[in-house]
Amino acid sequence: QIMAQPPSAPPLLFALDRLECRQFVKIDPRLISDFPKELAQLDFAETLHVQLLPWRDWESDFIRGLRKLHCSEVIAGLLHRRLREESIASDGSGGLFIDVGANLGGCALWSAKRYPALKVVAVEPYGAATSALQATLEANSLAGRVEVARTC
Repeated sequence: QIMAQPPSAPPLLFALDRLECRQFVKIDPRLISDFPKELAQLDFAETLHVQLLPWRDWESDFIRGLRKLHCSEVIAGLLHRRLREESIASDGSGGLFIDVGANLGGCALWSAKRYPALKVVAVEPYGAATSALQATLEANSLAGRVEVARTC
C-alpha cells in the first residue's frame, strides 16, 4: 500500500523514470532551479541535454526524476553576490567560478548559462562523472566555456 506524503514532504520522484536509468535527459531551462527570480533568470531558450550515469546514484536520480539541474541556492546566491560585489559585468566578464566536487556539473552548467562570459572550471575526482559532464558540455556547445578537471 502506498501512503500519501505529508504536505511538507518533497515531491515524489517519478519512480518508473528513475528505474529506467536513462543516460541522457532533456531539461527545460525554465525548470533549472527553484531560485529567486534574480538567480533563475536565464537568457536561453534551448533545451539542455544532460548526460547522466547509467546506474542509480543520487545526482542522476535527482535530475532524472525532477528534470532540474542540482545546484544549491546557497552556492548560486554566493556567486551572484560576489560578482556584484566585485563589480563584475552582469554577463560574468572577468569572473571565475570553480565548482569543486562538481559531480554531473549542476552548478557549473547553471553558472555557464546564467553568466555567459564567466570562466567556469568544474573539478571532480570521479571519472564516470567527469566523462558524463564532458558529454553534457559537448551536447550543449559548452565544451569551450567550461573546463573539466579530474583531480583528487
